[in-house]
Amino acid sequence: MCKGTIKKMVARKFTVVQVIPEMDEGGVEGETLDFAVYLAKQGHRSIVISGGGRLVKQLEDNGVIHLLWPHIGEKSLRCLKNITKLNRFMKNETVDILHLRSRLPAWIGYIAWKMLDISIRPALVTSFHGFYSVNSYSTIMTKGERVIAVSRVIKDHILSNYNVNPTTLELIHGGYDPLAFDPDNVTENRVNQLREKWGISDDGQIVIMLPGRLTSWKGQDVFIDALGSITDLSFAALCVGDTEDNPSFTRKLRERIASLG
Repeated sequence: MCKGTIKKMVARKFTVVQVIPEMDEGGVEGETLDFAVYLAKQGHRSIVISGGGRLVKQLEDNGVIHLLWPHIGEKSLRCLKNITKLNRFMKNETVDILHLRSRLPAWIGYIAWKMLDISIRPALVTSFHGFYSVNSYSTIMTKGERVIAVSRVIKDHILSNYNVNPTTLELIHGGYDPLAFDPDNVTENRVNQLREKWGISDDGQIVIMLPGRLTSWKGQDVFIDALGSITDLSFAALCVGDTEDNPSFTRKLRERIASLG
């Protein structure tokens, strides 16, 4: 029997490998970080393979092994070299669980996994983190022995658009660290510093904020247009995100703000 068959696993220490294009800003990256750190703190051998990014230090500071594979999320022929590389890695490292979190790395991971003898294949998990375009390229995210849907609507989307066995689907909502996001832990000094940095007055001014990665998927352009229709209210509005991650979209947002006055 395949050693990675999920139903046959018992309580022991695992080697868990997560594969993702990069460890930078984003919800998928945040979930990868949280899960990897949790596994490491529970004594498991937690490994993340990615093209690098600002969150790598947090991984390593918390006992997670990070492997830098520069082309793992690159849409080029160079990424194909990672198939044999990952296949060899899984053989040598006795991986228990392979968790694929993005489409291109998922193709690489799935092919590498299929190349293994069935007796040594790890358990295969894929996560559906969003409304991927419904096409053959996206079907790879349904190939896991367990497929995680991060919300009810995503689960419904999968069932409506893909030929997937419902018994393989697991609904697992994203969580958060209540200590890290406790408002009581935010000092008044930090609040004042951010107010000053963002040009927000401390006189009861209404503040409307849209935090998130700067991309059209997150709707900052729609947010700005909606704000432009508000004419009878004084407010300050903020789009909070990394301006260097998507410079062309950031420029378009600034141009749109300027055009609205």
